[in-house]
Amino acid sequence: MKSAANFLGFQLIWWLMVLFQNQYVWVALILFVCHFFMVKHPWIEGGTLLGVACAGIALDSLLTISGMFAFPQQSIMSGLIPIPIWLVALWISFAATLRHSLSYLARRPMIASILGGVGGPLSYLAGERFGAVVFGYSSGLTLILLAFLWALLMPLAFVYIHYLENRLSGVKNLQGNV
Repeated sequence: MKSAANFLGFQLIWWLMVLFQNQYVWVALILFVCHFFMVKHPWIEGGTLLGVACAGIALDSLLTISGMFAFPQQSIMSGLIPIPIWLVALWISFAATLRHSLSYLARRPMIASILGGVGGPLSYLAGERFGAVVFGYSSGLTLILLAFLWALLMPLAFVYIHYLENRLSGVKNLQGNV
């Protein structure tokens, strides 16, 4: 049941962020707070969200600086990062699925790679079709590069989470919500 709620929460955030961009970031923030009240291991979850979201934000920032992406709505944090705040919220939301609704991929790196290589680019393509992002290069080139990057990103995210879980398993009060 919690996995279904996690999946539905991500879908809600994806649609709100892509269709309305910064207008509904506050909904994502409320869902993030609720998410933390529901997790068993807040230290691991926080490390997952921070690490994966930072990696995704850095990746999308590099792709934006390189001219691969442009965003019609200017970022309110444009002095700090070149991507809009709604995309930051989307990365945090995606990271919040990895230990929950997407956890079945943790021990299946090949499937994670395939799903990442297909799902990641399709998500950006949908965002482009809805006007949330503009591709600076041809759609074909952009999607091929995104497929490669996401095919790497997904299994690496699970390697990172495994490392984090092993590293933080000894943290005092890790199971504080038991």
